[in-house]
Amino acid sequence: MTQTASTPVAALPATTQFKPLRLVIAGALALALNLAALAIGHLAGASLKVSAPEAIDWVSVTATTLGTMLVGGAISWLLIRKWPRARGWAAWGGLIFGLATMPMSFIAAADLATGCTLASMHMITSLAWLFAVKPSATTASA
Repeated sequence: MTQTASTPVAALPATTQFKPLRLVIAGALALALNLAALAIGHLAGASLKVSAPEAIDWVSVTATTLGTMLVGGAISWLLIRKWPRARGWAAWGGLIFGLATMPMSFIAAADLATGCTLASMHMITSLAWLFAVKPSATTASA
């Protein structure tokens, strides 16, 4: 059966439907892990200074983590409603984008410990995104 834009979302296979609850859970988990990475970086001596006017603290980490997940989720939701098969592309595209931007952590950081801290946050959020959006056979009940 070919899926078209006129197919009601409820009639789509569960593996192509966007699951907002999964995104919320993954976002909360990514936030908790990113805050833990921030604390570990601080304890490891990271200056948490970057070549940007914003400070790297729990507020900026919270805003960036949740903002990324929410904006990415909204864009993906709109795309998936129009093209249900876009879910797989959105999942892998988000992972690739997050990992591709990891080197910027080292370029912008004032020291290696800060770069490692920020790079780990990119990895955490990217993996959380992948697991939140990637279609799988078990998403029918999620």
